[in-house]
Amino acid sequence: MRVVTALGLATIFASCTVNGRAQVGSDLSMARDLGASGDMAMVVVSPLQITPADQVITVALGQTAMPVNYSAKYNGNPVDVHWTMDNSTIGTIDATSGVFTPVSTVGGKASITATYGSDTTHTTVTVLVTTTKNGDPNFGSSAPVGYGGYGGVGGNGPGGPASSTQITTLGQTATLDSNVLILYPSDKVLWPRGQLAPLIQWDPKTHNFDSMLLHMYGTTVDVTSTFTAQVGHPFVNLPIPQALWDLVAASNAGDAVKVDITFGEGSNAVGPYSLTWNFAHAALKGTIYYNTYGTHLATSSWGLGASVLSIKPGATAPTLVTDSNACRTCHTVSPDGKATYVQQDVNNQTSRFDLLSANAESTLTVNRLAFPAIHPDGTLAFSSSSGSAQPSTDLAAYCDTTSRLYTWPAGALVSTTGLPIGFQATLPTFSPDGKHIAFVYWAGSPDGSGPAGDQKSLAMIDFDKGSNTFSNLQVLATPTTGQSAWPAFLPNGNGIVYEVQLTAASNCAANDNPNNDPQYGFTRDCIRAELWYFDLVNKTNVRLDNLNGKGYLPVGPISPEAVSMHSDDSTVNYEPTVNPIVSGGYAWVVFTSRRMYGNVAALNPWYSDARNGTVYAAMMTGNTPKKLWVGALDLNAPAGTDPSHPAFYLPAQELSAGNSRGFWSPDPCHADGATCASGDECCGGCCEPGTGGTMVCSAPAVDKGYCSSTDNCSALYDKCTIDADCCDATASGSGVSCINGRCSEPPIN
Repeated sequence: MRVVTALGLATIFASCTVNGRAQVGSDLSMARDLGASGDMAMVVVSPLQITPADQVITVALGQTAMPVNYSAKYNGNPVDVHWTMDNSTIGTIDATSGVFTPVSTVGGKASITATYGSDTTHTTVTVLVTTTKNGDPNFGSSAPVGYGGYGGVGGNGPGGPASSTQITTLGQTATLDSNVLILYPSDKVLWPRGQLAPLIQWDPKTHNFDSMLLHMYGTTVDVTSTFTAQVGHPFVNLPIPQALWDLVAASNAGDAVKVDITFGEGSNAVGPYSLTWNFAHAALKGTIYYNTYGTHLATSSWGLGASVLSIKPGATAPTLVTDSNACRTCHTVSPDGKATYVQQDVNNQTSRFDLLSANAESTLTVNRLAFPAIHPDGTLAFSSSSGSAQPSTDLAAYCDTTSRLYTWPAGALVSTTGLPIGFQATLPTFSPDGKHIAFVYWAGSPDGSGPAGDQKSLAMIDFDKGSNTFSNLQVLATPTTGQSAWPAFLPNGNGIVYEVQLTAASNCAANDNPNNDPQYGFTRDCIRAELWYFDLVNKTNVRLDNLNGKGYLPVGPISPEAVSMHSDDSTVNYEPTVNPIVSGGYAWVVFTSRRMYGNVAALNPWYSDARNGTVYAAMMTGNTPKKLWVGALDLNAPAGTDPSHPAFYLPAQELSAGNSRGFWSPDPCHADGATCASGDECCGGCCEPGTGGTMVCSAPAVDKGYCSSTDNCSALYDKCTIDADCCDATASGSGVSCINGRCSEPPIN
């Protein structure tokens, strides 16, 4: 194949310029013909050139960095241009002189643009920030450790500075022992920004490590840290210092971050153990509400409380929502984040906890509404029927005998048309636009006009709110084994994440279900389950192997009860819900899992309900692995492929408690005029500069789908109607789009 360089192309284009500007004519057509024949790729060379090109600048963290002088030529002649850059976090460029001054606190990449008349050209600049640290700056501090464990992630606390002898050992050539296992985090995790630093956990096998070297590096960041073992604890886990974690996350420019872990044992270095991580370029939004049967934040007749708790991103411990001493667990959160609805333990009545009024509790007049689907505007609820009824022999006393529509939260029955006779939709959920309901098709007789319920299929029905009409009942997926459960729409409405319950209830020796409740839709009695994804656009159905942990999760021992104990943690995943706000270009799923959380939470996977005496005793000395995990899903994955990424442990959970059913909801919105950081915080949907430049909440101008009347567009997380409402949405390759009424950034890949 003939290779034609950009310099060679300049010769081709030289004969087709006017006043130094390339003209699209016969010679460009010749270049296209060459490209079409396979001789070369089409390259257009601008007569405007920047020097230096594609500069890489290495700076030491916190040290003054040398500036870079940029210059431009037009057709080989020096010219004065206007300079701009698209990433001010890594430095500034003088608009006139072209002097770029990098900061030394964060790494990253930027595009530098030179403008000369109507011509522009670009080059890249990469700032690589480096640092070497010895010991965690929090080592020896007396900071309190709450119910979420040290740093919200647990473990034995930070490591101190390594000795000079240990540093020498860690710097020598290491020998890999394949028996040693890194238990957490997993390889290929996709992290959000703003996340608490994770706890590295390992199984040393026969080794007695006394020090560790952690090397995290990529094209924009290079961090080396050394630590000595904690005093008084087995050296089996270590938190990454938060400042270093934040540096790596903020500096990541979309490329993979390599992680090498080397251990010291006397004069021997063992390792390195290598991982690869990526970072989404946004922090997570909203709050996760979940239930627990073993919290220390409330009490009950068996001691520990059964309540609903909440976790906000960045928190190190949970907050109590249902402060009653009675059992308050089965819950649903309104899509607007203003209230959570929780089943009482008396007559199955429903309590409303007002999240805008200090979680004030009131009792609804309508019963039998566990796990309803609440319309996105909060005015309607569609009831769940059968499936998860307790007990199933007395269905009418605990849930609707058929699924019905109610005003919400008043609970008045709404007259509808289009529902099949005897229609039982179990665990229903509305789509983000309110036009569809996904559910498990438990029962129904469409009189020959459609499929009948089979107690296992994932199905969907259309809904028109204007006429309260249901139509187009369709079965989406039928598991070959087990039953579907807990469907949840992606924010763009193009897919559904759901659980497939693989096994029915069994006589589990590690029984954590003393009430002998029916088991469909729950996680009890050794029931195993996986998470799946149905693509509504391409009609494909795939198991989420990356989210489930297929093939990479560590394997634990076998319990004395001969119950499989962590022999396959990829089949103990349940109850997914999806953050309605796209962050960093990804959908984010929170789900229940009984997988081991490294060596911090590795009890028998079925030990989680403190109502059982044996389980209670175990939970007082160890941590149950029944916890919430979070993973990212690609919104643009090819049809039929797994769109998920390996998951991470949700920080701030109460370590000793069994936690489940994380319901992800936006935070209650702020009224116009309140201060804000982004539009998703505002009831009006916009966060714009107010008096004095302070960002305040507002609503779009009348008849406008975007927020800014100055820019005629909406910023990221601001309200939108179509893609074109979003700033930069039409820019080539920007990837910015309108998803679920919010302007969303593109993913890193």
